[in-house]
Amino acid sequence: MMLHGFMGSEDSFKHLIPSLNLFCNPVTIDLTGHGKSSKSDDPNHYLAEMQVSDLLSVMNRLGRDNWNLYGYSMGGRLAYQLISHKPDLFQSTFIESAHCGLQDAGEIASRKQNDEELASKIETDFSAFVDGWLKNPLFTRNDSNVSAEYEKQMHTQDPSSMAASLRGFGAGTMPSVCDSMRRIKSTVHLISGENDHKYVKISEKIAGQNSFFTHHIIPGANHRVHLDQPDKLISLLEKYLTLR
Repeated sequence: MMLHGFMGSEDSFKHLIPSLNLFCNPVTIDLTGHGKSSKSDDPNHYLAEMQVSDLLSVMNRLGRDNWNLYGYSMGGRLAYQLISHKPDLFQSTFIESAHCGLQDAGEIASRKQNDEELASKIETDFSAFVDGWLKNPLFTRNDSNVSAEYEKQMHTQDPSSMAASLRGFGAGTMPSVCDSMRRIKSTVHLISGENDHKYVKISEKIAGQNSFFTHHIIPGANHRVHLDQPDKLISLLEKYLTLR
């Protein structure tokens, strides 16, 4: 099960699917309010517990066993929520460029304010927001067709849903599950790009608190490892998914 990031969709992983199909059976979906999923301007629809419930319902309806989980950025935060609620459901979890929640009151308040400002920008001038978002130094830009397609999908999102997503499941609103990560007894792989110094530090800290966690730093990658270094990511996934 692969969970995309904020402003993404199931197509965020489209360039990986042919390679993944050689050794696993990837399931990609549009998370709440994103891509072609149902839209809502109600932040309550994006709360962690609502999204976890929705994903568990999807997985139950698919009727599969032996799940593995992959989450990038916002999808990675959601992956942390999932394994916190259902720690025995997944054989292994791969989390790319994400944290398990904020715990400092001042940092939470600051992030809530920042998310609200971003939500307001989305509602005021969505095109300008997207252009600014893509200029974030965390995102490596290149001229590949994959990158162009990846960025094109951001312009097709529904602004009111994106604003509601920030208000309901922004980093400042999402409940922290960091304490419960210390008790996880299944394999968790944390993935960071070597140039994404913030998340290298975050993932190192999380991995250092549980012997079931391993941190992988991918050379030549920034925040979007799956886009910056897809071949290296595929090699990592194949190594650990075919060990069984």
